Amino acid sequence: MCSRVRSMNVGAAGLLAAVTVISLTAGAQDGGLQLRPQWKAGDVRVMELVRQRAATRSGTGESQQVTTRSEIEVRVLSAGPEGSVVQWQLGEVRFDDPDQAKDPGVAELLGMAHHVRYELDVGPDGAIRGLRNWTDVRALAQGATARLLETMRQKGVPSPTRAAISSRITALYSTERQILAYSLKELSLYHLAFGKRYELSTPITAQERLPNAFGGEPFPATTSFTLARLDEPARQAVIEWKQTVDPVEARRIMVKAMTDAAARTRRPAPTEADLPSIEIGAHAEMVVDIDTGALKSLRLERVSRVGPSSQTDSSTLTEKPRY
Repeated sequence: MCSRVRSMNVGAAGLLAAVTVISLTAGAQDGGLQLRPQWKAGDVRVMELVRQRAATRSGTGESQQVTTRSEIEVRVLSAGPEGSVVQWQLGEVRFDDPDQAKDPGVAELLGMAHHVRYELDVGPDGAIRGLRNWTDVRALAQGATARLLETMRQKGVPSPTRAAISSRITALYSTERQILAYSLKELSLYHLAFGKRYELSTPITAQERLPNAFGGEPFPATTSFTLARLDEPARQAVIEWKQTVDPVEARRIMVKAMTDAAARTRRPAPTEADLPSIEIGAHAEMVVDIDTGALKSLRLERVSRVGPSSQTDSSTLTEKPRY
């Protein structure tokens, strides 16, 4: 199977994959500039999303890289003084290396992705209040997961491995909060920039408790937003975001999460060698229109290291020109 499906397995590689999907949260502070959305019902924009994963595994020295591209349509379904409903729909996902899309399991998951419409309930300050159709999204994920597991069964994938993958995907789509945190990371980060007041070069810092992909104890982290540049002639603001997770607490929490997951799926419990030091960090830069609050571009990078293994997940979201 291709690297995207193999990376879901629980173990050292599974741990590395798990720590890269820690969610995004941030608190509000007082300051100067405040971004507020100025959307109108019927507004439509198209953006291109490019995601890349580069991973190096310990022991084997194996190196993997996957790059995908897709278009996202952003449509304002309604807008008013009380807030807005904004729909984000992912288009067809394309691999830079077509061979990586040939695995039927990957095709099943990607097929689900570009059929999903995410209807966000957005407050008047631009912050996400909820995902209106999260139960529909969950149902699509459940159907795709069932078909994926049947494909794996037919290929002779062992039952414990299938159970581990099922548990992982189920956790990611189990609640509205989980879907917002893990499936919509780029647009969730964009909306988190709203509802704050910024002063130039002054970080807005918060101590956070980030949801755990396995559904266990949350991760302690430090998060900051900073107004890095203000371009008045272009009417654009550049906002930087950083997040670091406490490495000692991250290791303790992951030891327990991996041990519990192993017990549920009847796999061997992790050893000290399987769970060495953990380092997790992420940073992003977004360019936002000052007048409308519209996102012009976003670059996000997450770096995770588990002992000698490392994984870098990067994504760019860029507004496509209108013709």
